Amino acid sequence: MPHKKVFKISEEMTNMVLSRPVSARLGTRVPWESRDITPIHMRDVVELNRPASASSAARSDASTASISFTPPDADDFTLNDILVIVEERETNETVSASLVTYRAACLANNTAVLTTVVKTIVSPLMDLSNHSMGPQAALALVKGLSNNSIVETLILDHCDIGDDGVIAIAELLPENSFISFLDLTRNNLSEQGMTKLCSVLVSNRSLKHLNLSHNKLLDIVATHLATVLTVNFTLQSLNLSYNKFTDVGAIRLAVSLDSNTSITNLDLSWNTIGRRGGMALGSSCGRCTSFCSVDLSNNSLSDIGAISFAAALKGGSKMKKLNINKCGFGNAAAIALAEALGSMHNITIFLIGYSSCAQTSIFLISALPPPLFSLLYTS
Repeated sequence: MPHKKVFKISEEMTNMVLSRPVSARLGTRVPWESRDITPIHMRDVVELNRPASASSAARSDASTASISFTPPDADDFTLNDILVIVEERETNETVSASLVTYRAACLANNTAVLTTVVKTIVSPLMDLSNHSMGPQAALALVKGLSNNSIVETLILDHCDIGDDGVIAIAELLPENSFISFLDLTRNNLSEQGMTKLCSVLVSNRSLKHLNLSHNKLLDIVATHLATVLTVNFTLQSLNLSYNKFTDVGAIRLAVSLDSNTSITNLDLSWNTIGRRGGMALGSSCGRCTSFCSVDLSNNSLSDIGAISFAAALKGGSKMKKLNINKCGFGNAAAIALAEALGSMHNITIFLIGYSSCAQTSIFLISALPPPLFSLLYTS
């Protein structure tokens, strides 16, 4: 077995490397003059690159950083080895701090410590679906996540956190820039909580996916979301299904989407959007270049709303998936959609229900040129 050796790196070099983004650290080469081979025990490695405490001063020298390994080739030596250990320690410290803070917050808020939180605080995915935790438990969770750099996906589906809980989540986002996916499905949210969340999202640059479905949100909330969409170009996916948005809310969202270049997936299914809202959204889809997937199923778009989407498709929309299943349109809309789809080269999934379409209209669509898309009929 080759003799283990240590590359001793100066403190200045170590600090320079650790101050760089993780993606830029890998491959960083160590200047030859900084290299020195010295034996070291692996038990001392965990003390490296940290200010020496009273307990560790006797065991490690804070002015140097060392790593025990067997170099394959001096010319190819990078700092990957030392960074793995350093980042492992950083992760362990983050987890420990998060757990201590979370447990203390649970005690302060007189709420039980959730085993699922303890288990998933070390994972990029924290799924607390159906825990019915309530707003107090949400406050404790927020405290635990305030300095957490591991959790990236936070799912709070059916957790009954209410407006107080979502306000706490909103206050967390400026402190935690690692959460990129937030699911707030079925949490009894209203204008009060959403106003706070939207005020934070205006300047947020980390959240990419937001799910607000099943919250019975009203048009006033669509106004706040529209404000977000005019200035936030980080958010990519927005799920607003199963709410109470009408034409008024749909029109406000459509206007804001005209200037948005980041939203790729929009779900407004199962609302009460009618033909005016359908027309506005259809026109917006024709102008917005970022849309990949739009779901407006189970609304009342009628012929006029559906024809507006046909015009968007014909006008060069880059959508790859369009779902207007069960939207109450008939032959005229079906024919317009068939003509539009005939010239499409990018759409892969087009969902249209039988609805009130006559068999002749279905025949027109199914008789289009070789399928560059899929046609799925649902009853």
